[in-house]
Amino acid sequence: MKKTTICYVTYSRQDEDFVKMELRPILRDLNVEINLAHEYLSTSETIYERIFDNIKEASFIISIQIRPSNWVNFELGLAFAQSKPIIIITHRNGSRFSGIPDFHRIIFDNENRKKFQFQLINSVRAIIGNLIDKRIFNLAHNEKIIGIKIGSDYMDYEQELRFTAEFIKIIKIISNTDSIRLLDLKKGSLNSFISIDLKAFAELIEKLVFIIPEWKKRTAETNKIKAETAKIESEISISESKRKIEEAKAIADLLEKYKNLGLTIQFDSNIILRLDKNGELQINNPIELNE
Repeated sequence: MKKTTICYVTYSRQDEDFVKMELRPILRDLNVEINLAHEYLSTSETIYERIFDNIKEASFIISIQIRPSNWVNFELGLAFAQSKPIIIITHRNGSRFSGIPDFHRIIFDNENRKKFQFQLINSVRAIIGNLIDKRIFNLAHNEKIIGIKIGSDYMDYEQELRFTAEFIKIIKIISNTDSIRLLDLKKGSLNSFISIDLKAFAELIEKLVFIIPEWKKRTAETNKIKAETAKIESEISISESKRKIEEAKAIADLLEKYKNLGLTIQFDSNIILRLDKNGELQINNPIELNE
């Protein structure tokens, strides 16, 4: 099943023109499928079931809070309960749902539309391009986070859990730590998020730079690499040791095992590693959220 980027937009009826004039064109330009809260209701099922299913299918949520709405707050609460990335749009003096912490909060200013558009585009790109969103970062406190997603074109829960277990096992070995815990699972996509202490994370990142030369050694026709992270490219010149190379090889072996499924791993705010089922390994920086 192909995974499409879907945005569920919850808003008051009074803000419908704002959604269609200000929001919809931007999302369409970003190739995001839009699901508007007031355009899907059917007499064949209850409103609550339909809302729940649409939020569950969504990749992320945009909540328009320009004016108070109990209905919008209800939908926002459902999105929060399903661990969905959330963008909240409000006026400077607009309503505020106090039960949910700030995620991607954007203020719409009629006199500064360009700033609003820039912030919205940046927030959506960050959610689409990154595995780890603000809510997950807030859960980690003083620890680092690793986000894992198996399946670039479809979701395979069994394979994702199997890879996650094997990946955690390797991390424990190469970082010499047991302080790793499952932080969160995103319902609907079942993305896995694990936390790791700072020292162990630094050890892991140090080994990670050796994946690039290791991957390049493998069959050139099936294993390709595209490194866009300048930091990683510069660190490859660090003096190599046999142990680091062997540990990088163990990670590369695991990637090789699961490459036919497609794989994305985000290492906190440092690195995103993507491996498609054709064996192309892409390493780049997470998208920074400029607010």
